[in-house]
Formats: sequence, structure tokens, C-alpha cells
Amino acid sequence: MTEALAAQLDTAGFWISFLLALFTFSAILRDNVLSRLAQHIFVGAALGYLAVLLVQNVLRPRLITPLVQHGPGNIWITVPAVLGVLLLLAAIDRSIQQGDNAERLQPLGRRLLYGLGMLGVAILLGVGISTTVLGALQGTLAPQFARVAQSGPAASGLAAALWVQIAVVVLMLFVTTGVLVHLYVAPRLLETAHPVVQVGLRFWSWLGKRVLWLSAGLLFARLILSRVSLLGAQIDYFAQMLRATPLWPAIVALRHMLGL
Repeated sequence: MTEALAAQLDTAGFWISFLLALFTFSAILRDNVLSRLAQHIFVGAALGYLAVLLVQNVLRPRLITPLVQHGPGNIWITVPAVLGVLLLLAAIDRSIQQGDNAERLQPLGRRLLYGLGMLGVAILLGVGISTTVLGALQGTLAPQFARVAQSGPAASGLAAALWVQIAVVVLMLFVTTGVLVHLYVAPRLLETAHPVVQVGLRFWSWLGKRVLWLSAGLLFARLILSRVSLLGAQIDYFAQMLRATPLWPAIVALRHMLGL
């Protein structure tokens, strides 16, 4: 009985996914209600799955269970819980107040709630950035400098490799700042700057613009290739599942009738 129920659920899941795929592909013709419905279902299912994973793998073993077993006496558990609750309350209040006039002065209590809610985000960003910087220093730069400083016949080769890496980093920094110059330097600043500075900034902006085009092209190309691969895998999945349904003999007979 369980195997039969599992087979029926698999069949129902196949037809639901097949219909949702058709609804999604209907957006090729024009934007319609069915395509938007499928997109909303996909986003909702993804968010629901992510919420379940978050509760089962993070909140339950790391927060809820320790609080139930040991109580709020552990500061390393209580403080993150309080910060998380404040952030959640601030997000809910901001969502409720989203339709209000943004120019209106917010009450002191609401501004205090927003500030306390952003405290947890600031701590997360600070820890993440400091971990990244320390990891780069301890795991990449410090070992390379230590190996270059060692005596031996390979020291010159390591030094040359280190200088090549430094040159690559400097070039990447120059290109990245060129993109920022292109995006954020106003034309008025170029007009009022010194002629020499104008030439440098215009070349910098020109280089950043071309790099931005190239990066966008590569990004879209990779995006298209990944979507084509997913489309091929989805079509193969539908074809394999369709062969196991009673509809497949009718499709084969129709192909023979049409001579395909």
C-alpha cells in the first residue's frame, strides 16, 4: 500500500511539474497569469524549503534546543536570540509601515527598534569582512611572503611568482576602480577638473566602461549556458517520466500514424 501511494505521489508530482513548466514557458508568447502563477509557486516553494532547512539545521539545534535545556543563562545563546528577535520585529514593522509617507518623522521608539535591529546585521557584516581579510592574510599573503623569504635556489622563482600575483592584484584594483569611476564620477567633475586630471579620468572611465561591458557579456553568456543545461536536463527528465505513464503508448502510436 505504501509503495502504491508513493508511486501515485511520484506520478502526481510529475504532472504538476510538467504543467508548471508549460506555464513558465508560456511567458515566451506573452506575459500572462499562468506564467506569473508558476513563478510565484516556484519562489514560494524555494523560500519554504529554505525556511525549513534553516529551522531544522540552524535554529533548532543551535538556539531552541540549548535555550530549552540550559535556559537563558548562557550569554552566547541569549544575545544572538535577542538580536535576531529585534531584527525580525524591525523587519515586520518596516514591512507594515512601507505604505506610509517616507518623509514623515518616525517616532523615537520605532527609530530605536530599527537601530537595535541593524545592530545584529552590523555584527554579522563585521565578522564576515574581518574573517575574509584575516583568511586572505593568514592563508595566502603571509605564507607566500614566508616562502619568498626562505633561502634557497627556488627563492628567486617564488619571488617572481609573487610579483606576478601582485601585478595581477594591482591590475584588478585598477580595473575595478575604473568601473566605479565610470559609474559614479559626474560629468560636471570632469569639466571642472584640471586638463591632465580630465584626461586620466576619461581614460579610466573608458576602460571601466569596456570592462563593465565585457563582464556583463560573460555573465549573461554563463547564465544562458546554465539555463540551457537546466532546460536539457528538465526535458530529459520529462521524457523519462513520460515513458512510465500510460500516455506513452498513445504518443508512440500517434508518431507512427504521422510517420515521424
